[in-house]
Amino acid sequence: MLLEVTENHTYYGKSHILQGVSLAVDQGETVTLLGRNGVGKSTILKSIGGLVHPRRGSITFKGQNILGMRPYKICRLGIGYIPEERRIFPKLTVRQNLLVGIKPRYKVDNPWTIDRVYDFFPKLRERDGQRGGNLSGGEQQMLTIGRTLMGNPELILVDEPTEGLAPLLVDMVVHILKSVNQEGVAVLLVEHAMDVALELAKRTYVVSKGRVVFNGTCDELLANEEVKRKYLEV
Repeated sequence: MLLEVTENHTYYGKSHILQGVSLAVDQGETVTLLGRNGVGKSTILKSIGGLVHPRRGSITFKGQNILGMRPYKICRLGIGYIPEERRIFPKLTVRQNLLVGIKPRYKVDNPWTIDRVYDFFPKLRERDGQRGGNLSGGEQQMLTIGRTLMGNPELILVDEPTEGLAPLLVDMVVHILKSVNQEGVAVLLVEHAMDVALELAKRTYVVSKGRVVFNGTCDELLANEEVKRKYLEV
């Protein structure tokens, strides 16, 4: 497995958020995390990315234990993080935002370049010299994904990429993530819209109150009325 999370327990202060979460992502795979708001899905991504540190458990990436590592070190190992808030640099131009994503002294075959990102996102090529803060919500999402790809990740952690986007932009993001995955990049996705998540992924984990309550293929989830009724319906 590319990524293995085993019995992770993560806290915010005294609040026990993740209570023994285990999951795995294989090379080139797209896996989704489903569940109602506030059950710990984003915390799983932040724990993997080093933004919060589990008190117990293990996280291995390509066989190396990354639990407790600083985020920049995890990034240099080949994990990219696309946060829900996007967090672009609003005063930097599109090109400057993309340049920020380059990892120093990190060499790979067929690296992502600005031209390659612009081939994926022609709209960003048109906005090359504009400041990030002047972009639309959809363009900012493109920029966030493009900046992450500039680091040549083997795995990207994607948190609610379609939140607040119009339906046409949702379709665009789905197409982009499919294309990125076809390039060999594995994806661990948190997505509130189950139809979007299941279109992108073949396997899914359902999370409730900080625990994984279902683990299986998307077809198995669709056939499991009890899990959908108990953990996914609003």
